[in-house]
Order: sequence, then C-alpha cells, then structure tokens
Amino acid sequence: MLYSRAAQEGTYYCCKKCTSLALVGITTFDQWNVELADMEEHEKHNTVEEGKTDLQQIFTSVKNSPKYPEGFQAARNGTKKLRIENRQLLEKLRQIEASEWRKVYQDGVDGSGHRVSLHYFQSASGKVFDVKVKFGWSNKR
Repeated sequence: MLYSRAAQEGTYYCCKKCTSLALVGITTFDQWNVELADMEEHEKHNTVEEGKTDLQQIFTSVKNSPKYPEGFQAARNGTKKLRIENRQLLEKLRQIEASEWRKVYQDGVDGSGHRVSLHYFQSASGKVFDVKVKFGWSNKR
C-alpha cells in the first residue's frame, strides 16, 4: 500500500483491531510504502462484500469506533455535515435508527501531529457508521 504523509521509521496502526502497519520505505518526502503485519486479520474485519453494506459497524459515538485515531484533536471550523445522496444507504440507516442521518467530514490532527480527516455517517443521536480516516484535510479553509 502507498500512503501519502511525511513519516519517520517505526510502526503505524491502521485501526485498533489490526496488529500493525510496518514501515517498508519512504519513496519520496511525502509518501511511504507500508505493509500490513497481518494482512489476513486486517481483511477479515475491514472487508465488506461489494455492493453490500455492513450495518453491524454502527457505534454509539465516533470515539467508540475502532478506527478513531488515538489522540485526535478536531480542527476549529473543520467539520462539515452534508445530506446523504445515496437513497438506498439512507433507507438502511433509517431502519437502524429512524432519524436524520448526515455524511460528516471532520478535519483534525492525530496523536502524532499529522493532519487527518474523519469521514463517517452520523445520526441525530450521535450514532455513527462507516468511520474512515483519510490523510490530509478534506474541508477547504
């Protein structure tokens, strides 16, 4: 896998369920190749069949998600909440909780000081689905 980010040698975690990501080598100043220490374990809990939505991955809060970065600090004015355009997904989410659901883009800094953006779906009560961590910020400043 190739990730964009300035990095130092060491071990990086893709999510709290994975053993680790091992740094293989920096290809440029802003990119590095990483290899999962246990690819089978990672695929087992991060793979969803194509065309299907794993609605078992709903958490009471974004902080309860296994993908929530350790030490995450939200950026000031760095959160956007948008309407969900995918009607099929929205209907499935409303079966879990009949409330307003939004797609959230939340920029911030992880525990290592790297700029990251959290992408997830959130209900009016705060329940979240499909938390993803992206390197860099998603919202324009």
